[in-house]
Amino acid sequence: MPHLWTPRLRRDLRQAIERLHRATKNPSSEMSYRDTPTEADTDTYILLLRDELQLVDHVAFLAHSREEVEAISGAFVEEVQAGLVVRLASNHTPCPATVSGLRKILGTVSGGATQGRLLT
Repeated sequence: MPHLWTPRLRRDLRQAIERLHRATKNPSSEMSYRDTPTEADTDTYILLLRDELQLVDHVAFLAHSREEVEAISGAFVEEVQAGLVVRLASNHTPCPATVSGLRKILGTVSGGATQGRLLT
């Protein structure tokens, strides 16, 4: 399957975004969310924001196993009282190999965290 983002499509999208920004100031200017100051640690959360962002980046990378419409297009990690919730977004149900691979990896991470090996 050929790559969907041709140079012309990239240019047309960029021009449309620039026109929209000039007209409405939306979408807003680029901003690195990683540089956003984080609140002080609380008893509610164990992970720091930067660690949570790094984890979701890795999950999204691993989930995107191929460049097709069936591939995962987004990932979300949320820390809750009982642990972590990982959600994946895709145009189609991910292939069984992707799901089982992610379950295995996240199971290993969970086991290490439960045993205290990941927390220092």
